[in-house]
Amino acid sequence: MRTPVSAGVVGLGPWGRRLARTFQGLPGAELRWVCDVNQAAMVDARQRLGHVGIAADVDDLLRDESLDAVVVATPPSTHYELARRALEAGKHVFVETPLALTGVEADDLVARSERSGRFVMVGHVLLFHPAVRRLRELVDRGSLGEVYYLTSQRVGPPNVQRQESVLWDLGVHDVAVVLYLLGDQPVEAGARGDSYLKAGVADVVVATLAFATGIRAHIQLSRLEGLPTRRLTAVGSRSTAVFEELEQERPLTVFDHDPLGEISSPRLPWEEPLRAECAHFVEAVRSSAEPIAGVREGAAVVNVLEALARSAEHGGVGEAVGGIEARPGVIRLPARTS
Repeated sequence: MRTPVSAGVVGLGPWGRRLARTFQGLPGAELRWVCDVNQAAMVDARQRLGHVGIAADVDDLLRDESLDAVVVATPPSTHYELARRALEAGKHVFVETPLALTGVEADDLVARSERSGRFVMVGHVLLFHPAVRRLRELVDRGSLGEVYYLTSQRVGPPNVQRQESVLWDLGVHDVAVVLYLLGDQPVEAGARGDSYLKAGVADVVVATLAFATGIRAHIQLSRLEGLPTRRLTAVGSRSTAVFEELEQERPLTVFDHDPLGEISSPRLPWEEPLRAECAHFVEAVRSSAEPIAGVREGAAVVNVLEALARSAEHGGVGEAVGGIEARPGVIRLPARTS
């Protein structure tokens, strides 16, 4: 029997609690620690998670020499520092999005991860959605023909609790999926944003990413609309594919451009994306295989977001995307035939 991969979760907000429960229920994983400065969260964790170590200080986890991995589910402003400290302590790291809040920090984590021989995987959970996997297959096989452009909408009702720009809150998901589907990083990024609920904090952003291939991606983000929409469309010379994230039964629909062509919504084998993501991280640690949504891919997303933020500050002028480029092929998922 193989030794379980031991993990500790830092941050017990709603998403951190989901991560803790998921790792606790995974075959091949052992949830050894949970950590939060909030005492009420710790009491709740003790009741819900049973016999796991409870800590108010992350140093308790980092000093545990037998702990394999640290899962960071704290506010984004703390991601870089906690991931850096975990790497220095010799731990693998799973960090929720975004990897960091600046390209300099993100690229530093790339260098530290590669020097240490420890993995950093970023929680881009949509890369593990069965419909996104299938859409990547369609793009790779050329089933859509030549890809012309992608559009995405991620909008929802007002959220006065959020303190960061909608770009860093919601946009991180769409940027990650676009880069994953195309297996590429844009050369230029442009964005315009507007603030309504709080001065200086954009509630609405419209962004465009331009790739060297000529493909463009158009992203619409808003926290001010009534009905939530989570849609991504890939338009090709032969077909158009639409991913509806909120659609449970048939999240992917393909429209053939031929006048007599078919409209198909393939049935996809379902696996809960968060569980698939956590299981993939555990297997990467166990097998020493480079994970999907690894540190380079996470850094690529941060560098794109940073370029978009600069563009928005400068009135929408196109900005070059810098930083360490994603290693080709790393974020490609294995082919799925079902």
